[in-house]
Amino acid sequence: MSEQSKNITYLTVLRINDRSLRDREYTPDFSSGDYFHKWTTSQFGQDRVSANILYRIDQGETDTYLYVQSNTPLRLKNVERAGMRLKSTMTIEYTDETIKIEEKIHNRFNDVPEVRTHEIKTDSLIKFNILGYTAKTPSGAKNPVFIEDPHGRRDWITNRLSCLTGIKVREDRQTTVKGAHEHKLRGAELTGYGIVTDPKMLYQLITYGIGKGKNYGFGLLLVA
Repeated sequence: MSEQSKNITYLTVLRINDRSLRDREYTPDFSSGDYFHKWTTSQFGQDRVSANILYRIDQGETDTYLYVQSNTPLRLKNVERAGMRLKSTMTIEYTDETIKIEEKIHNRFNDVPEVRTHEIKTDSLIKFNILGYTAKTPSGAKNPVFIEDPHGRRDWITNRLSCLTGIKVREDRQTTVKGAHEHKLRGAELTGYGIVTDPKMLYQLITYGIGKGKNYGFGLLLVA
Protein backbone atom coordinates (compact mmCIF):
# COMPACT_ATOMS: atom_id res chain seq x y z
CA MET A 1 0.00 0.00 0.00
CA SER A 2 1.40 3.40 -0.94
CA GLU A 3 2.11 6.12 1.59
CA GLN A 4 -0.54 8.28 -0.04
CA SER A 5 -3.27 5.65 0.33
CA LYS A 6 -2.42 5.29 4.01
CA ASN A 7 -3.20 8.97 4.52
CA ILE A 8 -6.64 9.13 2.90
CA THR A 9 -9.91 8.45 4.67
CA TYR A 10 -13.38 8.38 3.10
CA LEU A 11 -16.60 9.46 4.81
CA THR A 12 -20.05 8.86 3.32
CA VAL A 13 -23.34 10.24 4.65
CA LEU A 14 -26.58 8.44 3.69
CA ARG A 15 -30.16 9.50 4.30
CA ILE A 16 -32.02 6.48 5.69
CA ASN A 17 -35.56 5.62 4.64
CA ASP A 18 -35.75 8.32 1.98
CA ARG A 19 -39.43 8.83 1.16
CA SER A 20 -38.89 8.57 -2.57
CA LEU A 21 -37.23 5.16 -2.10
CA ARG A 22 -39.27 3.78 0.78
CA ASP A 23 -41.07 1.16 -1.29
CA ARG A 24 -38.04 0.19 -3.40
CA GLU A 25 -37.15 -2.94 -1.44
CA TYR A 26 -36.34 -2.67 2.25
CA THR A 27 -34.73 -0.39 4.80
CA PRO A 28 -32.17 -1.76 7.25
CA ASP A 29 -33.28 -1.74 10.88
CA PHE A 30 -30.47 0.07 12.64
CA SER A 31 -32.23 0.04 16.02
CA SER A 32 -30.10 -3.00 16.87
CA GLY A 33 -26.39 -2.38 17.40
CA ASP A 34 -25.59 -5.88 16.16
CA TYR A 35 -27.50 -5.43 12.90
CA PHE A 36 -25.99 -1.97 12.50
CA HIS A 37 -22.49 -3.46 12.76
CA LYS A 38 -23.13 -6.40 10.43
CA TRP A 39 -24.82 -4.40 7.66
CA THR A 40 -22.19 -1.69 7.60
CA THR A 41 -19.16 -3.98 7.59
CA SER A 42 -20.78 -6.18 4.92
CA GLN A 43 -20.60 -3.27 2.48
CA PHE A 44 -16.79 -3.45 2.52
CA GLY A 45 -16.15 -7.20 2.56
CA GLN A 46 -13.72 -6.74 5.46
CA ASP A 47 -13.93 -6.69 9.23
CA ARG A 48 -14.26 -3.34 10.97
CA VAL A 49 -10.67 -3.10 12.23
CA SER A 50 -8.97 -4.09 8.95
CA ALA A 51 -10.87 -1.47 6.97
CA ASN A 52 -10.79 1.18 9.74
CA ILE A 53 -14.59 1.27 9.58
CA LEU A 54 -16.36 3.77 11.82
CA TYR A 55 -20.06 4.60 11.72
CA ARG A 56 -22.90 6.28 13.55
CA ILE A 57 -26.59 7.04 13.27
CA ASP A 58 -27.93 10.60 13.58
CA GLN A 59 -31.64 10.79 14.35
CA GLY A 60 -33.02 14.21 13.44
CA GLU A 61 -36.52 15.61 13.77
CA THR A 62 -37.45 14.69 10.21
CA ASP A 63 -34.54 12.66 8.78
CA THR A 64 -32.16 9.96 9.93
CA TYR A 65 -28.61 9.77 8.61
CA LEU A 66 -26.00 7.02 8.55
CA TYR A 67 -22.34 8.10 8.61
CA VAL A 68 -19.85 5.51 7.34
CA GLN A 69 -16.09 6.07 7.28
CA SER A 70 -13.30 3.77 6.09
CA ASN A 71 -9.90 3.64 4.39
CA THR A 72 -11.70 2.62 1.19
CA PRO A 73 -14.76 4.28 -0.41
CA LEU A 74 -18.16 2.79 0.44
CA ARG A 75 -19.67 0.72 -2.37
CA LEU A 76 -22.83 2.59 -3.29
CA LYS A 77 -24.55 0.09 -5.56
CA ASN A 78 -26.75 -1.27 -2.73
CA VAL A 79 -27.64 2.06 -1.18
CA GLU A 80 -30.83 2.91 -3.08
CA ARG A 81 -31.97 -0.71 -3.03
CA ALA A 82 -31.82 -0.51 0.76
CA GLY A 83 -34.02 2.57 0.83
CA MET A 84 -31.20 5.03 1.41
CA ARG A 85 -30.01 7.98 -0.62
CA LEU A 86 -26.53 9.45 -0.89
CA LYS A 87 -26.30 12.82 0.86
CA SER A 88 -22.58 13.55 0.72
CA THR A 89 -19.12 12.05 0.31
CA MET A 90 -15.95 13.37 1.86
CA THR A 91 -12.28 12.69 1.20
CA ILE A 92 -9.99 13.47 4.14
CA GLU A 93 -6.27 13.51 3.34
CA TYR A 94 -3.23 14.26 5.49
CA THR A 95 -0.19 15.67 3.71
CA ASP A 96 2.49 18.27 4.49
CA GLU A 97 1.21 18.77 8.06
CA THR A 98 -2.19 19.70 6.68
CA ILE A 99 -5.57 17.94 6.73
CA LYS A 100 -7.24 18.54 3.37
CA ILE A 101 -10.99 17.92 3.18
CA GLU A 102 -13.05 17.76 -0.01
CA GLU A 103 -16.79 17.33 0.43
CA LYS A 104 -19.23 16.59 -2.38
CA ILE A 105 -22.87 17.31 -1.54
CA HIS A 106 -25.28 15.33 -3.69
CA ASN A 107 -28.74 16.51 -4.70
CA ARG A 108 -31.10 14.14 -6.49
CA PHE A 109 -32.39 17.05 -8.59
CA ASN A 110 -28.89 17.88 -9.86
CA ASP A 111 -26.46 15.40 -11.39
CA VAL A 112 -23.46 17.58 -10.51
CA PRO A 113 -22.59 17.61 -6.79
CA GLU A 114 -21.65 20.80 -4.98
CA VAL A 115 -17.97 20.68 -3.98
CA ARG A 116 -16.62 22.28 -0.83
CA THR A 117 -12.99 22.23 0.28
CA HIS A 118 -11.09 23.40 3.33
CA GLU A 119 -7.81 22.78 5.12
CA ILE A 120 -6.90 22.28 8.77
CA LYS A 121 -3.43 23.26 9.94
CA THR A 122 -1.67 24.13 13.17
CA ASP A 123 -3.54 27.00 14.89
CA SER A 124 -6.75 26.34 12.91
CA LEU A 125 -9.93 26.80 14.93
CA ILE A 126 -12.16 23.78 14.36
CA LYS A 127 -15.57 22.57 15.39
CA PHE A 128 -15.75 18.94 16.51
CA ASN A 129 -18.61 16.54 17.08
CA ILE A 130 -18.46 13.02 18.44
CA LEU A 131 -20.90 10.38 19.65
CA GLY A 132 -18.68 9.04 22.42
CA TYR A 133 -18.89 6.03 24.70
CA THR A 134 -18.30 8.31 27.67
CA ALA A 135 -17.66 5.67 30.30
CA LYS A 136 -14.90 4.66 32.69
CA THR A 137 -14.19 1.55 34.71
CA PRO A 138 -14.12 2.25 38.47
CA SER A 139 -11.41 0.68 40.57
CA GLY A 140 -12.26 -2.95 41.29
CA ALA A 141 -15.10 -3.09 38.73
CA LYS A 142 -15.18 -5.27 35.62
CA ASN A 143 -17.39 -3.17 33.38
CA PRO A 144 -17.27 0.51 32.40
CA VAL A 145 -19.86 2.86 33.88
CA PHE A 146 -21.40 5.88 32.15
CA ILE A 147 -19.98 9.18 33.40
CA GLU A 148 -23.00 10.95 34.89
CA ASP A 149 -21.23 14.22 35.72
CA PRO A 150 -21.14 16.66 32.74
CA HIS A 151 -17.76 17.96 33.93
CA GLY A 152 -16.49 14.39 33.87
CA ARG A 153 -17.64 13.97 30.27
CA ARG A 154 -15.88 17.20 29.31
CA ASP A 155 -12.72 15.90 30.93
CA TRP A 156 -13.20 12.65 28.97
CA ILE A 157 -13.15 14.41 25.59
CA THR A 158 -10.51 16.98 26.58
CA ASN A 159 -8.07 14.23 27.58
CA ARG A 160 -8.60 12.39 24.31
CA LEU A 161 -8.35 15.50 22.12
CA SER A 162 -4.90 16.41 23.38
CA CYS A 163 -4.09 17.66 19.86
CA LEU A 164 -6.37 20.64 20.54
CA THR A 165 -6.03 23.49 22.99
CA GLY A 166 -8.63 25.84 24.42
CA ILE A 167 -11.38 23.21 24.09
CA LYS A 168 -14.90 24.45 24.79
CA VAL A 169 -17.78 21.94 24.85
CA ARG A 170 -20.95 23.74 23.72
CA GLU A 171 -23.41 20.85 23.60
CA ASP A 172 -23.67 17.62 25.61
CA ARG A 173 -26.57 15.34 24.70
CA GLN A 174 -26.94 11.93 26.33
CA THR A 175 -27.89 8.95 24.15
CA THR A 176 -28.39 5.19 24.35
CA VAL A 177 -27.40 2.52 21.83
CA LYS A 178 -28.82 -1.01 21.88
CA GLY A 179 -26.06 -3.62 21.96
CA ALA A 180 -25.98 -7.41 21.90
CA HIS A 181 -28.73 -9.32 23.75
CA GLU A 182 -30.67 -6.08 24.32
CA HIS A 183 -27.82 -4.70 26.41
CA LYS A 184 -27.86 -0.90 26.30
CA LEU A 185 -24.77 1.28 26.11
CA ARG A 186 -25.02 4.88 27.26
CA GLY A 187 -22.98 7.64 25.71
CA ALA A 188 -23.06 11.31 24.84
CA GLU A 189 -22.93 13.44 21.73
CA LEU A 190 -20.38 16.17 22.42
CA THR A 191 -19.98 19.26 20.25
CA GLY A 192 -17.36 21.93 20.79
CA TYR A 193 -14.47 23.98 19.51
CA GLY A 194 -10.70 23.93 19.85
CA ILE A 195 -7.46 25.17 18.30
CA VAL A 196 -5.30 22.59 16.52
CA THR A 197 -1.79 22.04 17.90
CA ASP A 198 -1.00 18.73 16.17
CA PRO A 199 -2.71 18.12 12.77
CA LYS A 200 -1.14 14.66 12.37
CA MET A 201 -2.54 13.43 15.67
CA LEU A 202 -5.93 14.93 14.84
CA TYR A 203 -5.93 13.07 11.53
CA GLN A 204 -5.16 9.82 13.35
CA LEU A 205 -8.07 10.40 15.72
CA ILE A 206 -10.34 11.07 12.75
CA THR A 207 -9.13 7.89 11.04
CA TYR A 208 -9.18 5.48 13.97
CA GLY A 209 -11.85 7.02 16.17
CA ILE A 210 -11.94 7.80 19.87
CA GLY A 211 -12.73 5.56 22.82
CA LYS A 212 -14.53 2.23 22.98
CA GLY A 213 -17.89 1.02 21.66
CA LYS A 214 -16.99 1.41 17.97
CA ASN A 215 -18.92 -1.78 17.10
CA TYR A 216 -22.09 0.05 18.17
CA GLY A 217 -21.62 3.39 16.45
CA PHE A 218 -19.47 5.25 18.96
CA GLY A 219 -16.14 6.97 18.36
CA LEU A 220 -16.45 8.65 14.93
CA LEU A 221 -14.93 12.14 15.18
CA LEU A 222 -16.38 14.74 12.82
CA VAL A 223 -14.55 18.04 12.27
CA ALA A 224 -15.31 21.24 10.41
